[in-house]
Amino acid sequence: VVGDDDQSIYQWRGTKVKNILKFSKRYSNFTPISLVDNFRSTEGIIHHANSVISKMDESKRLVKEMKRGNKDRNYEEGDIYSSYFTKQSDEIDFIIDKIKNLYGTKFKDDKNDRALDWKDFALIFRSVASRAAPYIERLKEEGIPFIVKGSIGLFDREEIKFVVNTLAFVLEPEYDLKWNFN
Repeated sequence: VVGDDDQSIYQWRGTKVKNILKFSKRYSNFTPISLVDNFRSTEGIIHHANSVISKMDESKRLVKEMKRGNKDRNYEEGDIYSSYFTKQSDEIDFIIDKIKNLYGTKFKDDKNDRALDWKDFALIFRSVASRAAPYIERLKEEGIPFIVKGSIGLFDREEIKFVVNTLAFVLEPEYDLKWNFN
């Protein structure tokens, strides 16, 4: 059994952290192994993640502290930036301005000198379908190329409208078509 009580990435699939927390009460013949070495992140990211996680209610997590596993990943001042916005539009303005200002910035990538390209930026949303639309609209307005991974506007896509209308017509010939096509 493998699980991480500090992450809730599968919460939308109905998982419950209580399954991890109650595991030792349900089963007695097991050996717990905590994987606390983080090999992906820099020391700064690990430090800040620990500071956020440590504020969680201890009855809702297993007490542990992540450690730096990869000594080759260096943390530099400015790698982590935190801001708070009271309005979403201010946050979107900030993000767009930051991307535009950083685009083309020169840096050393391993042993090669190069400039930041559009592919070096990422916006990560808890839910693309319910949260990303205003950001995507603004990226379009600014002419910033992007790729969306996730199911944003699935039922707004022409091919999905066509399939839904076709199936509805076949199953119910009196069906009133819900969507018009452009």
